[in-house]
Amino acid sequence: MHIGGGPNDAAGKAPFEKAIEQRFPDFLRCYRLVTEPEPGKGGTFGVDLHIARTGGKPRVEQPRSALGGEPFRACMLAVFESVEFPALKKPSVVSYSLRFTVES
Repeated sequence: MHIGGGPNDAAGKAPFEKAIEQRFPDFLRCYRLVTEPEPGKGGTFGVDLHIARTGGKPRVEQPRSALGGEPFRACMLAVFESVEFPALKKPSVVSYSLRFTVES
């Protein structure tokens, strides 16, 4: 995670992490929709989240991933768009990536 123009320390990241972590089960459900390059492979999915000073749901931009399939991408974007962030001291842009790993 990187906070544009903000503190990139643990305390600065905490409110963003807390809001996103609540959605981890939803992201895992999305991962089950991966069809490219092949199901069962690990990878990352990243986005830029534009969050208003008043908090709430972010505007999601710049999705990036080698994992694919339109249902997976649409699911991931919908989950990120549904995250509720707390009010902030100023508007923020957060670059966030999730890493999916598969263990046997």
